[in-house]
Amino acid sequence: MKAVWGTIFAICMIGLMPANADLSGDEEHMADHDHTMMEMVSEPPEVTNYSLADGGLEALNTALTLEHGIRVEGVRLTANGTMLDYRYHIEDAELAQSLHGEHERPSILHQRSGLIFQVPFISKVGSLKQNAKAPKVNRTYVILFSNPGRIVQSGDLVTIEQGPIRVADIPVE
Repeated sequence: MKAVWGTIFAICMIGLMPANADLSGDEEHMADHDHTMMEMVSEPPEVTNYSLADGGLEALNTALTLEHGIRVEGVRLTANGTMLDYRYHIEDAELAQSLHGEHERPSILHQRSGLIFQVPFISKVGSLKQNAKAPKVNRTYVILFSNPGRIVQSGDLVTIEQGPIRVADIPVE
């Protein structure tokens, strides 16, 4: 059992070692381990940038529908200004699949302050987003973000990051 924990510790520490560290020991085992680690590490998904300023909401939604299967409906203040309500409509469920999932962590960047707002997690309710399951065509999805201190105000510009997309210059209603 002691040898197993020693191996686990060594595997964890390899990622923390400097690139020029001297690794002594079984060279063949280490080469196999490096190969295994390379297979497990995946590149982060490439993010595609969009901007409402590039041609208005219609042009933005045309591009998003063709490439990601969604149409942005907007960002609104709700709950007396303490929450941000982001809504988007699914046009193509297969293309929108990359935006959904239990492990997706969407966020909103307030462009004026540079602050990033997350989806709150409430212990008895869970995450305040509707996109844990597979997307369905012709359905509008809602994601609620916290707005502590009512920092984001109506008229402010925000950037939404959701999976492989980043949509900038969305005015808050």
